[in-house]
Amino acid sequence: MKLARPNHLPRFSDPAPQQAPASYAVPDIRNADAVLALDEFRAIEIGNRAYRVPPIPYDDGVALDRISIRLAKISNTTSDASLDQLDAVIADTRKIARRLLIPLGVRRRLWQLGIRPDPLKGCTDKEIGAVLSFLHRCRTNAAPRTREAAAARRLA
Repeated sequence: MKLARPNHLPRFSDPAPQQAPASYAVPDIRNADAVLALDEFRAIEIGNRAYRVPPIPYDDGVALDRISIRLAKISNTTSDASLDQLDAVIADTRKIARRLLIPLGVRRRLWQLGIRPDPLKGCTDKEIGAVLSFLHRCRTNAAPRTREAAAARRLA
């Protein structure tokens, strides 16, 4: 075997792997809980029923942001039109929650069969607001995109 530099020969010609020196210290793993938490589902209890939330798709995350912006705009007014807008916000929140909240237990089997009752049925406006803020804190599964990739996607 002929190498470009003769001093590389002793390092790379040994078939046995070299052991680490005894003075080498193995670093401690400090963020293991944070890494393991990336794969966990978040859970919420609504009306004595437990639900879990997988990572939220990008489009649903954008829809949740739009709902909160609309809610912030109408929270400062007290007209009849704002009540109609509030009803529309609640209806949109229910629609997204029906997709995102996966029931636990026996109700999960019904959900898998396509029977998806409204998880926010019988909830007050305050509880629906709490669910909306909970969904905002859940993580999304959207990969970061560059401006070029987003522009190419819009043109396609």
